[in-house]
Amino acid sequence: MIKRPQKILPKKENAILITGCDSGIGYSLACYCHDIGITVFAGCLNTNSLGSSNLQKLQDVYVIELDVRNIQNIHSAAAIINNILKENSSIVLKTLVNNAGVMIFGEFAWQTAEHIEQQINVNLIGAINVTNVFLSQIVQNKGRIINICSHCSLQPLPGLSVYSASKAGLLAWSNALSIELRKFQIPVISLIPGSFPIQTNIFSKQKDYADQMEKNMSKDNWNLYKDYFLEYNKYLINLGTPKLMKIQDRHLYDLFNDALLNVKPDTFYCYWPRRFRIYNFLFKITPVTFRDRLVIKFVNMPEWKQ
Repeated sequence: MIKRPQKILPKKENAILITGCDSGIGYSLACYCHDIGITVFAGCLNTNSLGSSNLQKLQDVYVIELDVRNIQNIHSAAAIINNILKENSSIVLKTLVNNAGVMIFGEFAWQTAEHIEQQINVNLIGAINVTNVFLSQIVQNKGRIINICSHCSLQPLPGLSVYSASKAGLLAWSNALSIELRKFQIPVISLIPGSFPIQTNIFSKQKDYADQMEKNMSKDNWNLYKDYFLEYNKYLINLGTPKLMKIQDRHLYDLFNDALLNVKPDTFYCYWPRRFRIYNFLFKITPVTFRDRLVIKFVNMPEWKQ
């Protein structure tokens, strides 16, 4: 007889804080948590965004301005959340989901200092700072922390070198924190949700980023990369910007549900679409030179032409 994992009953009294809810995975997880009856604190960078406006219409969803790059803003958000909890004494903050993320496509030589700092500050330092502010509450309430990582945490990709570094750092920090908090029975979970470029706003700011790269690129780099740079970014921009939507993928929500509600969750969850699973296996068993060719094929971006 197969023993089913014991699940926590989702209920209004067990609140969850999710960062990066303006769009994409954060918005989708906030909607999902609302649908299953959990009180949601939805951290949004822009409380006037479409995602924020939609979430504000939902009962038991509190939209909070939260810029994870700004420690003062994080403390202000914490004060607002604590005031709401005081007014609703039956509700406790049980789960923190560090989801806010920035992905900027472009070779390392193209990215500006601001692009590099933005990705590190949001994807890694932001998650660390948010956790630091809310950690005592999570420990006191016997809650849990879920960190949204990336396949780039496992296999860095060209064109995403800085993003890969930030997400690999997030996974490493998450693993160490999991050991530190085990003595308090606080699960720290790393969750890789898969890839949803069509259902998220992942390319929405790529034209702006490309314009900034071109403007700040040295003359020597521009002469070296010009044709490749223009073709590369034309390809990305032509992928289009989707409308705001809730991601439609049962596997994502099954994984998240287990991370959120399993009494004894795993420390690592990864959604492996078939293509990702095949390539990841090949990455592990092939020599470095051949693996690098596979990585280029996997990324499937315009190729450099001498």
